[in-house]
Amino acid sequence: MPDDTSGEFGIVLDDDLLEAALSAVSRVERSRKRPEAPAPEPDDEADGEIEVELDLAPAPSGQPSAAPPAQDAELARLKGAQRRLEEQLHRSEVAAQDALAARRAAEEASAAFKRRVEQLESDLSRLRERRARDVEEQRLHGHARTVEALLPVLDNLELALDHRQADPAVLLKGVQIILEQLHQALNQVGLKRVVAHSGVLFDPAIHEAVSEEQTEELLPGTVVHELRPGYTLSGRMLRAARVTVAAQPTPRANDPEAIPSLSDEFEISGPVPVPIVPDET
Repeated sequence: MPDDTSGEFGIVLDDDLLEAALSAVSRVERSRKRPEAPAPEPDDEADGEIEVELDLAPAPSGQPSAAPPAQDAELARLKGAQRRLEEQLHRSEVAAQDALAARRAAEEASAAFKRRVEQLESDLSRLRERRARDVEEQRLHGHARTVEALLPVLDNLELALDHRQADPAVLLKGVQIILEQLHQALNQVGLKRVVAHSGVLFDPAIHEAVSEEQTEELLPGTVVHELRPGYTLSGRMLRAARVTVAAQPTPRANDPEAIPSLSDEFEISGPVPVPIVPDET
């Protein structure tokens, strides 16, 4: 099986099988080294003659002498152990080859994944650069549209300064025309003025109340004066209009009828002011 730490391969053998093989080898070695029994010496004191029958017939040529049964059993056991060891070695070699193939496949997959990540990072970097260029181009294009719309106003202002010695009434009329032209140019780029004239219902979304003013001509909670105009740009609030708001009338302390109760009903004549929402388009 493969060694995860050193990258080498070893063979794991069955302990019982290895012990049986070593025991059989030991027994064979002991049988080979066992001394032969000494031949009996002739007895000189024995009376008579000793007759010895010898089988001098030679063994048939080409036929080995019969081996002891114990050695045959040990030889068969050793051959079986050898065969099992060879099978286990073959399985270990196949497992080692499979492990090497799996390792090569994993290395190839890792290299392909690394190349894919590098490609994606490169594509993302180029996409970010392109996005930054597009944003910068849109910003410059927006500035160019605004300046292009204001160029006629700038030309007319310079022309008005060249004729500053003219009749004041004519000069004032020219300034009014330039101001109207400026408003038209700003409307082209999405700038619109917030409606905040006298009598409009106060709306905290587009109006900024600076103070309250006591008045009997306007309803409480309506705009009295516009102190600074407000503007929206492309439907978004750019600057709120500063206004003064009509205050609630102060009741007289000696006149209980002047203090309305919650059950009183009031009849309002004339049109009811409604809030004016700037054009979102």
